[in-house]
Amino acid sequence: MKTTEVVIDSVLKAKEAAGKETTNYIVGIFNKIPNKIEIASVIISVLVTIGSLYWINRLFKSVHKKFEAVSKTKIKTVKIKNYDILPAKYTYKISITVLKIIRVILLASIIYFWFSFLFGIFPATKSISNTLIGYVTEPLKAVIISFINFLPGLFFIITVLIIVHYINKALVFFADEIAKERLKIEGFYKEWAKPTYTIIKIIIYAFSFVIIFPYLPGANSPAFQGVSIFMGVLLSLGSTDFIANAVGGLMMIYMRPFIVGDVVKIGDTMGTVIHKGMLVTRLKTPKNEEISLPNKIVTQNQIVNYSSEAIDGGFFMHTTVTIGYDVEWRKVHELMIESALRTEDIAKKPEPFVLQTELNDFSVSYELNAYCKNPSKMGLVYSLLHQNLQDCFNESGIEILSPHYHVKRVVDGKIIPEKYIKPGNDITK
Repeated sequence: MKTTEVVIDSVLKAKEAAGKETTNYIVGIFNKIPNKIEIASVIISVLVTIGSLYWINRLFKSVHKKFEAVSKTKIKTVKIKNYDILPAKYTYKISITVLKIIRVILLASIIYFWFSFLFGIFPATKSISNTLIGYVTEPLKAVIISFINFLPGLFFIITVLIIVHYINKALVFFADEIAKERLKIEGFYKEWAKPTYTIIKIIIYAFSFVIIFPYLPGANSPAFQGVSIFMGVLLSLGSTDFIANAVGGLMMIYMRPFIVGDVVKIGDTMGTVIHKGMLVTRLKTPKNEEISLPNKIVTQNQIVNYSSEAIDGGFFMHTTVTIGYDVEWRKVHELMIESALRTEDIAKKPEPFVLQTELNDFSVSYELNAYCKNPSKMGLVYSLLHQNLQDCFNESGIEILSPHYHVKRVVDGKIIPEKYIKPGNDITK
């Protein structure tokens, strides 16, 4: 009897459980069927989305037409001083391109959020909606949190930049005062004002960057540090000559060996300085050739500045001739000085003078020294001087030559000036 009751009780419980399961299944099916509110929400969202897309398209078409109408009159060229950075036609094209990009972003955003809303209406697809919204909200949330955390560092960076700004203004003021000679510092030339300001400014900016670097967003990230190391390696490997030339440029600024317009000789190259830069110096030779010399090469060679000598009263031009011992040296001096005085651009005061630089085996070397105040005509002056030397010696019947005697000394006549020949010492006898 008890066994039958147990069986009946089990059957009833199984029937009840099956009924509940069937009921839950049917309720679940009905829950998945959209109700009237959900259907209405879908229809309204579709209408609103279509309307938004339509009016946005109309708005941008209207803006495009207005841009096109004013492009020929009101859109002007973007300039910095006299240089055209962005011509008007390119300004118009860039503006239209930016409008198109904004239009595409707005339309894409509306469609994206419509899909998110649409999936959120139905319980079965609500998880998809949450995922789509999360793709937007999570990055925004991370950005906002990062920005809030960055605010203390931002205030510190702004403070440092303000201090650097006013220090830079003070440096500009003093540099201008020194350059205009309103402020004079003993031993500090006005030409040094601008480069010194530039050097100090670079040092201050570098020091400021080192201070604010740890407060920059992402400064501690491995990617940022890797890029910094890579850039440092590139600079160290590729900037050896650059740094050497820049150091050479700084040395020339403070050594002041020449200025633009000076006639100089650097190594074996002579010409007029037409450009003096931080990395390169350019000369124009008397043959109208432009030669560029890296500052590293300039500082490694001897520099002769003829213009600075000309300012001090003139620079020495010198040329050498060899004359035999048979011509009296006083006569040679007289003729050489006469040839210098005949030459245009040779100064009369101080007077030219002659030095006997060598007593050779068969001749004497005479060096003519004369002042010239126009170094830019040096080549022409040398040519005229050599012409006048030939004329003066030819007019006096003296040959410009270096006699040489080989093997046996056979002489017709004297080899020393006549005034020194005395009875009994005539070697021609």
